[in-house]
Order: sequence, then structure tokens, then C-alpha cells
Amino acid sequence: MVCPLKKTKIFNSQQESRNRRHRLAAVIKTLLQIRIISKIRTLKKKKQSIEDPMAGFQSKLFVVLLLCSVSLIAPFADAIDVKYCNKKNNYAVKVSGVEINPYPIERGTETTFTITASTETPISGGNLVIDVSYYFFGVYSETSDLCTKTSCPVTTGDFAISHSQSLPSVTPPGSYTLTMKLQDSNKKELTCITFDFSIGWFSSEEAVASS
Repeated sequence: MVCPLKKTKIFNSQQESRNRRHRLAAVIKTLLQIRIISKIRTLKKKKQSIEDPMAGFQSKLFVVLLLCSVSLIAPFADAIDVKYCNKKNNYAVKVSGVEINPYPIERGTETTFTITASTETPISGGNLVIDVSYYFFGVYSETSDLCTKTSCPVTTGDFAISHSQSLPSVTPPGSYTLTMKLQDSNKKELTCITFDFSIGWFSSEEAVASS
């Protein structure tokens, strides 16, 4: 009877030892899982901290590139550089801008030149004198009644002059210079401006034929 009791005690101690090892292994496994999860979260936070500045940098870079592209495109959109014929002359009519539509000019298509200006004195009438040169060679000249280009009488303040012209399809492509003079009814020069413009290589007739 004594021996079986000893065997039972030995068996129970071995079982308890195995149980303790299982529990310890379970605890270690749980701790490892917790540590792994914590490590993953830390790595995610580090990744976000790295990506966020890059995202901000990319956003700023995009804005900078966009502004640069706009600044590069703008001169082409407003390529008409208007100059007074005589910079020292204090003209009665001040020109603020010139718009050409369409631009570049297409041969065989009607082109409209719109000149925005202002005057401090009323203008009852006068003439609009236009001269066009091609590489310093005069190729076109026209004198029109001012009242056919704007509403007369012109009161003080802002006003606009509109001149439409259709160039023949045989007009050579390239760069041209236009000089515009505005005269009152006594042929006194109220203003004189000059600017360059371009005529495209293809005419509207050629564009239709190619299509």
C-alpha cells in the first residue's frame, strides 16, 4: 500500500509540472503576441509620419509647378506687347491694351483687333490710321472713319475701338508690326501705338482641305 501512494504523488507532481509549463508557455505566447501587435502599431505610426510630410511636400510641389506653368503660359496668352510710338509724347488718349481674336491670326479668317483706351477730353470724330509692316517692309495701310470703329461722340473715360480685317490666304506667315494712329477731326494725333503680331503657317482654307 505504501508504494502505490508514492507513485501517485510522483505522478501528480509531474502532471502539475507539465501544467505549469503549459501555463508559462501560454503566458509567453500572449506576451509575444502583445509585443508583436505593439511593434506593428509603432511601425504604422512611423510610416504615417514619413508619408505625411511627403504628401505635404508633394502637394506643395504640385502647387509650385502649377504656378510656374501658369506663369509660363500667361505670356503666350497675353503676348501683345503694346508700345507708344513716341514714349516722350503725352498723348491725349491712353491705350490700356490690345486683344486679337483669333490669335495667332489665321489667313483667310476674319480677325478682330480690339483696342481699349481712355480719354480725358470728348472726341466728336476723327480717323483711325493703320499701317502694317512685314520685316520692316510696309505691306498694308488703311484710314477709316473713327465713328465706324466706335460709338461717337466718345465721352470722357474708357472706350474701345474694334477693327476687323480678313487677310488673304496668300498672306505670308510670320511676324508683323502694326502701327495705329488715332486722329481727331482736325487730324491732330491723339495717340499712336505699335505692336507685333504673328500670322500662322496654315490658312483656314488649308485647314478645311486637310480635314
